Amino acid sequence: MFDWLKSLFATKRPYKIQNLKKKRVGVTARNLEELTKKGCEIFKINPNELSIVLENDGTSVNTQSYFSKLPEQTSFIFLKAGETWNGLYDLISEVLAKSDSTILSNDERNRLRSFLLEHETMEKCKQIQESVKEEECNVRAETNTDHETWFNGIKSYKTKSDYMKNRAQNRIRSYYMNAKKRIEETTNLENKDDLLDLLNELSQELSNNQFHGGYFARTDASERICDEMGWFFCEGQFNQNVCEKQHKINPYISHTHRVMFSLWELDHIIEKSRVVIPTLLEAAKRKDDTQKLSWQKVYDLLFTRKNLKLVQKACHDKAARENTLEWRTFLIDYPS
Repeated sequence: MFDWLKSLFATKRPYKIQNLKKKRVGVTARNLEELTKKGCEIFKINPNELSIVLENDGTSVNTQSYFSKLPEQTSFIFLKAGETWNGLYDLISEVLAKSDSTILSNDERNRLRSFLLEHETMEKCKQIQESVKEEECNVRAETNTDHETWFNGIKSYKTKSDYMKNRAQNRIRSYYMNAKKRIEETTNLENKDDLLDLLNELSQELSNNQFHGGYFARTDASERICDEMGWFFCEGQFNQNVCEKQHKINPYISHTHRVMFSLWELDHIIEKSRVVIPTLLEAAKRKDDTQKLSWQKVYDLLFTRKNLKLVQKACHDKAARENTLEWRTFLIDYPS
């Protein structure tokens, strides 16, 4: 009630509204009710059949309190009954699935994120679909001489699998460095030396396994997550067995698909920062002289497919999860 009364005296702010036919209009409104009225008039939508969502991620906007927290120039999608909108990322993915164009520069991740957040993205998607030239699908090609455009910005790599192997290694290496930093920053812990020994064990095992670069390398039949052609299939949110939206991607197809794959995540089912590392520290604190820390337990949770799922951005749920770990499981007894 208070938010609604407050909105009556608010200054009009500029916003952008759009429907699925890609008609885009700039409007000003004091509150959600005023925005709704203007949008329904412009798009000829029955207010009783209307849903308003954010353009970026499809979040529903149905209360004045939430609307009032959104910044000026926020873009809204007006949906009629039966229409859905899952956000810009899904739209871009759909466009790229139909095209092998190389639309992005070498500054991959930053440019791509900027592209996804740009206000005119829907129109750009339409332009891509309408104007891009179809290139011959070189998905089977591996070397930089057989598919030169795929290697734009990464000329030092000889094969696609070499590059993808490096991408996987970098991700796994970042998990190790994150754990190492957390442990080294821990103070006033009596058994800190045991943790440092555990780090050495983890580092050695990672080296032995080449930092699991095979996860993304289609030529590594024993470890790859993809199929032999390079298709990766989303494995769904941490609490699901499958991806309900059936997301998939093949970064081996083109430069653009390769760039898009950088937004897929290796998701820890049991969270590394909120659960695994804190539970490890608790185990180190509580262990007695007859016990040692299990580096294998930690290794499996941080770096292996026992606790890692490949997910598309839309399926990467960052919400806090239930702690299912018991600190005692990180300890093993010394041989008697």
